[in-house]
Amino acid sequence: MLQINSIIMRKALLTIFFFSFLLISKANTPYPYSDSIRISLLTCSPGDEIYTLFGHTAIRVTVPHTNYDEVYNYGIFDFKSDHFIWRFALGHTDYQLGKVPFDYFMYEYDFYKRSVWEQELNLTIEEKSRLVDALELNYQPQNRIYRYNFLFDNCATRPLDQIIGALHEPLLLQDDSDKIYTFRSIIHKYTENFPWSQFGIDLCLGSDADKVMSIKDKTFIPIELMHILNHTNFDSKPIVKPIKELLKTPHKEETIAIIPTPTIIFSTLFFLFFLTSLLEYKKKKSYWVLDTFTFAIFGVVGCVLTFLALFSEHPTVSPNYLIILFHPLHLVLAPYIGYLEKKQKKVIYHYINLGVLTLFIVFFSLIPQNFDFAILPLAGCLWLRSLTNLLIHTKR
Repeated sequence: MLQINSIIMRKALLTIFFFSFLLISKANTPYPYSDSIRISLLTCSPGDEIYTLFGHTAIRVTVPHTNYDEVYNYGIFDFKSDHFIWRFALGHTDYQLGKVPFDYFMYEYDFYKRSVWEQELNLTIEEKSRLVDALELNYQPQNRIYRYNFLFDNCATRPLDQIIGALHEPLLLQDDSDKIYTFRSIIHKYTENFPWSQFGIDLCLGSDADKVMSIKDKTFIPIELMHILNHTNFDSKPIVKPIKELLKTPHKEETIAIIPTPTIIFSTLFFLFFLTSLLEYKKKKSYWVLDTFTFAIFGVVGCVLTFLALFSEHPTVSPNYLIILFHPLHLVLAPYIGYLEKKQKKVIYHYINLGVLTLFIVFFSLIPQNFDFAILPLAGCLWLRSLTNLLIHTKR
């Protein structure tokens, strides 16, 4: 209880600091122009929340011998804004550019025990001036809000675009890695320790997420952007100076309980469905309540995936071949399936579902979309329900 109270108190203090620094930031005068101005890219390590799993990027502007040390942050959003969940599902989430003192920025990441690295930009004074002018123009109230896009327009791509826009000629990004990534595989790289988050993201991503990425595409992930800039030259010199570690958080041992992965959970569920189906077959009695519930659940998931594929502006969510397994028709027909089974009548839909799922499972590896392996036991559960009911009806 004491530890919980301590955490609550620390979060309350963080909130107080946040609003205090916001007031200070709003009172700041425009940046004092100086030939000694320093501009650097700040990269923050991933956190434990799903929206922090990929890290964060911001731009620091410092004018030596003055009190001006500000961080421009394109990652500001508000969970409490009107219809946030609905707008997020549609891909209409608005983020904005914020500006806070460097000390506050560091305090926040120290509070959450996340490392921060700095890369000072190797720019001419003219390029620095153009960059800060662009940031200040972006920070104007009428300009600071932008339509967020997870893969192509986020807190990492925006700073890179501002840097590229300030240069006097195009920037050729370079990478020291020969490994080929797709959007899905690079997301897996940063979610490997969070299997349920990875499964949920995989569920929503369609086949376009399996396309090979360019070097520029990889920069939507802050850590990747940091490494790419570290190997990129401009005007025959590195675009950034060597990486400095501003905040190093100690490695902490995981104390949370190990959560079974989706593959383990759904494989166990398939085994339980198999035992239930055997018992059901021996009794020659359909468990219509179980089937109604099962088909309804698959149908609800299908409604979400269909909505994303048809209406969402999120990239790479369509086409999604998982709609073969999860689709709204399951939900529509679930009550009717349960009614017919209760009356011990033949359910034609079971023939259709059994055929479709058999093809899906047999040709699983040939479908042009990479699926989480946990999908197979889930498909097996629904396949078993249709097969068992057809066998029972034949046996009667």
